[in-house]
Amino acid sequence: MLLPHLEETRLSHLPHKRYAKQNRLSVMPSPIPVEIVEIHGRSKTGYSAQPFLCTGEDGRTYFVKLGNATYRGLMCEWVAGRLAQKMGLPIAEFSLVSVSPSLHRALPLELREIGHGVGFGSVAAPAGACDCTMGMVRKLRENGRHNSLFKDLLAFDLWIRNEDRKLGDKGGNPNALTLLGLDGEVDWCLIDHDSAFDPNFDEGRYFCDHLAAETLTALWNVTAWRDKAESAKNCLDQIWDELPEEWLVDSYGDPRLGLNLSEVETILSLPFKQESTFWNQLLP
Repeated sequence: MLLPHLEETRLSHLPHKRYAKQNRLSVMPSPIPVEIVEIHGRSKTGYSAQPFLCTGEDGRTYFVKLGNATYRGLMCEWVAGRLAQKMGLPIAEFSLVSVSPSLHRALPLELREIGHGVGFGSVAAPAGACDCTMGMVRKLRENGRHNSLFKDLLAFDLWIRNEDRKLGDKGGNPNALTLLGLDGEVDWCLIDHDSAFDPNFDEGRYFCDHLAAETLTALWNVTAWRDKAESAKNCLDQIWDELPEEWLVDSYGDPRLGLNLSEVETILSLPFKQESTFWNQLLP
């Protein structure tokens, strides 16, 4: 069931199904957003769009991107995040979230940039989580399972053309958090994918700056990764159908200048249609 304040908007602006199919727009219902009930302020972290720290009706804390982000960025977050989930990468939990017009009107001016409607919310990591450092990455790689995941991540970010996971000995913007697990072991999770599917992606910069670049010469099960990627790619239509209609079309029913499904399909096809171009960059 749609949230009350979204129902009128979604029904009145839903594109005709034939138009939607021809233009590769979503005609399936997207997941029900979590209603935001309180907005606490801006996060002090975040480079591309400082998210808002919010509480949802489920009692959880979310880092929310909405009016402070582009529609393309929101779409990249969802599509890349869902692909990461299907690849088994340790991504932070996320959800669609909704800010009502009434909540937005009650906000002080300094918080109104959040806007209202459906946005992207990343569930806040437990207390004690912090940005990855190169020292922590190297420590995690000592664990065989983590070492394999880092090589998977290097291939994944190359696949989705995401340069925005940079880290070196002098720091960077890793978009990865480390935290202490219940078993006492240090674990890690990925955040922020709004720069994925970058049309200006540069392979040279990517392999110099990526937090997992040191795994380039590590042994790796290419077949297993390729099988997972192909399975994830086959879910792209389902993932696209999960996108909120308001991210895809404006109030007049015209397509927004956001991410394009055919653009994503072309990018994700590279490891399977231009194998040597893709794999030669990853194999020692």
